Amino acid sequence: MDLPSVGAPNAIERALGLGGVAFTAHPHVDPVADRLVGWGWRSVVLDKCVEATFWEWDRDWRCGAAEGTTHRLAGCEGAFYTLVPVRPRWRDERRSLRTSPGASLRPHLAFDTRPRRLSTPLLTPFNSTPTFARMERRIEAAPHDFAVTASWYVMIQNCLRVDPGPYLLGLKGAGECLVSEPEKPVTVHLVPRPRGGGGEAAEDEMKNPREAVSAAGPTESFEIHVAFAHDGPPISDGPTATDDAMNEWVTAYTAGWDKLSPGSFLGEWDASSEPWAFPIATALSPDFNNIPRTLLWRYQINTITGDVIRTVAPGCDDLCIDHPHVNPLFEGRRECRYVYASVSNETRCSGPPLGYVRVDVATGETQTWWAGNRCFCEEVVVVPKRSRASGVGSDADADAREEECWVLGMVADHDPENGARGKSSLLILDGADVSKGPVARVRLNERIPHGLHGAFVGRGGT
Repeated sequence: MDLPSVGAPNAIERALGLGGVAFTAHPHVDPVADRLVGWGWRSVVLDKCVEATFWEWDRDWRCGAAEGTTHRLAGCEGAFYTLVPVRPRWRDERRSLRTSPGASLRPHLAFDTRPRRLSTPLLTPFNSTPTFARMERRIEAAPHDFAVTASWYVMIQNCLRVDPGPYLLGLKGAGECLVSEPEKPVTVHLVPRPRGGGGEAAEDEMKNPREAVSAAGPTESFEIHVAFAHDGPPISDGPTATDDAMNEWVTAYTAGWDKLSPGSFLGEWDASSEPWAFPIATALSPDFNNIPRTLLWRYQINTITGDVIRTVAPGCDDLCIDHPHVNPLFEGRRECRYVYASVSNETRCSGPPLGYVRVDVATGETQTWWAGNRCFCEEVVVVPKRSRASGVGSDADADAREEECWVLGMVADHDPENGARGKSSLLILDGADVSKGPVARVRLNERIPHGLHGAFVGRGGT
């Protein structure tokens, strides 16, 4: 991923310890196209922007002559973020929805919460010349996670700015220099996925290039991890949807705070305001009395009007969850119903993860399992039971049932009555009934440090 420099020369950037591409911690596999999808970003300091590039690899790690779809996120002073285009524009549609040639893309001083529809260069078939686009908004932090549907890359941009002075002086870490701006709305970005493979779809793409959507969402919001997204309205609206509805709507499920407070972004983690009645590992140990609760949210984005509807996902009003995942064979599919996550409690308050939960986003039914007193659970890894040797997207995978999966997670047991003294175990739960608890446990002789984001590789690496 040696991208051409559009800031300082590469040699100067390397000498200063700047430049380079930061790759996402959350790649996704499209089970239909059988491609690994990821994205990276780089700051272009002289142009005051961030470039986000999306890549798609096949099983032989082939990405094509060009390295994906690139969007320039312009107008930042630190790691600011933007995007551009707006949605598929069908034949005979009024061109007045698009900006006129030469129109300024610079935002007004007061942020306009209406969705922005901006022109984009011609999209070419998959793995051809990268597409560049620009969406201007004065926010200085790139998104953390994203999702993939059949038609879109989905991102939610939080409202944070960077105060770089203390970091450059060595007084604070980078995270401590983030400042929350809850009075501003989050922005939902839908970036068109190039349609490859030739044929009528690619030909239609060239004749009728789609545009990205950049639409304002709610204020006082902060989205962290994206469980999955799909084209069309939510599955709770019914098992089927019309073609118009599938083109008009995009639905995404994310883990996010219930309310973002102003000031230092990490201020919610401050444990020094009140002295603890017991020893703590560090003064930076989180105080869950201050940390906002994390919920599973549902976003519905209208690709035509730019309307954004954010509600709590069905069945999740009382839950505090994080790190949601789905069966990888159902990634990006509207029929996907089950979200697996770590769960803290069912009492509408913040807390450490103490169990696992399965949420049915179609009915709101939940299954929970609790690990026990002072047993802390890590992020889940969802593994399909069916062999994937035949390849993702095969007929066998299409016939797989969504709940036919294993849910893997690490748990650290700190209960003195168990005598474990913080030792870790790998738990394996059945995705068909999480409430029954582990079907197997691999006990370790050591405590695995707290960590995030795992992956599973089957026997033989397939």
